Amino acid sequence: MEKSVKDFINILNGKPLLDIGRAADMAWFAFGEEVNDIDFYGKEVIKSSIALHLQCPWRMIDGKNKQVLFASDDIYLPNTSTEWTKEFDWDNHGMNLFDEKAKKWINDNNSLYVIFADYLAYGDLKIILSNESYLEVFINTSSNEECWRFLKYKKNHFIQKGNCIDFM
Repeated sequence: MEKSVKDFINILNGKPLLDIGRAADMAWFAFGEEVNDIDFYGKEVIKSSIALHLQCPWRMIDGKNKQVLFASDDIYLPNTSTEWTKEFDWDNHGMNLFDEKAKKWINDNNSLYVIFADYLAYGDLKIILSNESYLEVFINTSSNEECWRFLKYKKNHFIQKGNCIDFM
């Protein structure tokens, strides 16, 4: 079993980035290998061997052009073909800016893998990818609330909270 957060995070080094998506406003990043599993409803699904679930601020940066590609607050904004109205439903998949940009980016950048993953001060995280893009994750609370979670398929995982880490 891994003994520290850095041991967990180091597992990402060299692993492919398989997919990006969200469940409500929690973004998820799938790494490693694809594995077959059975979901809650008994349906066969494909999962990743490593997952990162983000419930705090984060951003994906284009390291070459020094710009934000997409970020956590994009989930609440309409995509480029949708006008914002009071009736806009950000949770409708495909309608928000995150869904649009993340899907396009992952489709345009296949065969990406992790060059280096680092656990930073205060529970922040930085993951550098093979195309010079990188994911930055920021802790934004001092409370016991969950900020992000790192999971290995059917194995141990940990939860980074604002004021502590829980190993499971």
